[in-house]
Amino acid sequence: MYYRFILLAALQYALFVLTSQVCEATTNEESLRIPKQLSSLPNEKITAAGNFSATTHFARQFSVHCGSNAWKDAYSRVHHHARAHSIRRSDPLSTRHHHQRLAVSVAVEAGLADRMIGTLSLFYYALFSGRAMQLVTYGQLPGFETALSPVDGHVDWRLQGGIDDELIDVLKYTYRGVRGYIGGRSYDPTVVDTTRFRPVYMVNDFDATDALFGLKRTKTKEEEGHNNTLSVHDSSVIKHHEPSSSRYEDDVYGETPVVILSSNRGRAFRLFESPRYRQSLFDFGLRPETCLACAFHYLFRPSTAVENLYGDTFRRLADNKPILKIGIAVRVGDEVFGGRDKREQDDEAYLWSIAEPYFDCASQIEATRAQPGQRVLIYLISESLNLRQLAKERLGDKILTDSFTRYDHPDDVHNNKNDKYNDRKGGPSSSDELDRAMQHAVGQVLAFSMADFHVFTSQSGFGRLGAWLNFGWHHQYAIDNGVRRKCGLDDYDLLRDDSVKWAGMK
Repeated sequence: MYYRFILLAALQYALFVLTSQVCEATTNEESLRIPKQLSSLPNEKITAAGNFSATTHFARQFSVHCGSNAWKDAYSRVHHHARAHSIRRSDPLSTRHHHQRLAVSVAVEAGLADRMIGTLSLFYYALFSGRAMQLVTYGQLPGFETALSPVDGHVDWRLQGGIDDELIDVLKYTYRGVRGYIGGRSYDPTVVDTTRFRPVYMVNDFDATDALFGLKRTKTKEEEGHNNTLSVHDSSVIKHHEPSSSRYEDDVYGETPVVILSSNRGRAFRLFESPRYRQSLFDFGLRPETCLACAFHYLFRPSTAVENLYGDTFRRLADNKPILKIGIAVRVGDEVFGGRDKREQDDEAYLWSIAEPYFDCASQIEATRAQPGQRVLIYLISESLNLRQLAKERLGDKILTDSFTRYDHPDDVHNNKNDKYNDRKGGPSSSDELDRAMQHAVGQVLAFSMADFHVFTSQSGFGRLGAWLNFGWHHQYAIDNGVRRKCGLDDYDLLRDDSVKWAGMK
């Protein structure tokens, strides 16, 4: 009896140890699926409506599509050394550690898409020049931090210690109070030490952007069909440098500790054509079709406010059931922001004439892509509240959209000035309204990215940004000037062609 008791106790202990090892192995296996910088998030930060976390969903996507840890670790090391230091001119930069090099991205007075496209490209400049990227904004412009959170301390892009006005003033779109100012953008050397700080103004300047990444222009601006281009003839615009024999250690501003940049145009896709960086990007496991999404999800996760606003939408679009999800983004125009649609319900024919080419394209995608009996869900985003309401009335449960909220533009503080459509009594939007506008913009873009196929306005960066954050392939269909198009199996837009349109992902 005594021996039987000992044997039973031994068996129970062995079972306990085995169970513990299995649990630990399962935990370790799960941690491999989510990048280290995302797997350590506090539980309260990843809890959202419907018990679904968009952060966890995107972390898994990131883990699958974004290559090795080499580029992430390389950037984290650089960022770790630099992020805790301010860049005020009174600081003795010359006495700092040589790794404390910064690439400061100054917010462009524009909407989410233009700002984000420029920022994500500048991240790759920071990566390859051995700099820590920091983001700054000013005035009433909502910062990314109102809707996005850093992934962890090693990629915290929030500037520590602030920045002097003299360092960002020359990079503002409304420099010297003039919107679209095209004069000088250099620092006054009597005010700023130009051996330590360098401004690079690239708003609508494709040549300056090409030079930063070692790219040569193959077409003129006119041939590329870009709108609203500026010619910046100024000493702050960098000159072209031939690629060196080194891989990516060379830097056009290598001796300048702090480079401060503003950009609303992308070069992430064309970066794979750069003689300087092409091979390194492939060695890192990055690809042209995923590099934009990889940079975004390495740096950003939706804030708690965005998760709370869009948690249920995220959950429905991430549903693992065999549902074909088609995203439609209809850009109507700034004049309808804030619910300023002027047309009444009896003008439904006009509203539907705007939307019809998009829904026709979605119908073709459904006809050629959906499996027999497969459910189809269309996620619709548009600044027009009337259009969203009309689509919901006509298509019912097949449509997922917000048919109640009047959206503002995140840059509405500028759009509202001298705006004939502005019927607000109090003038420009308040800071709280602009913050909420940014949260809605981020939530919609991320939700849109979760669709399987994307139909969006060609003359807009908003829907295009969401489509490029998808990690997908052969999934984009741009509607050009409201004209119907073919959207069959072989009619998708090539990513190389789409990357040069409008604001440009290229």
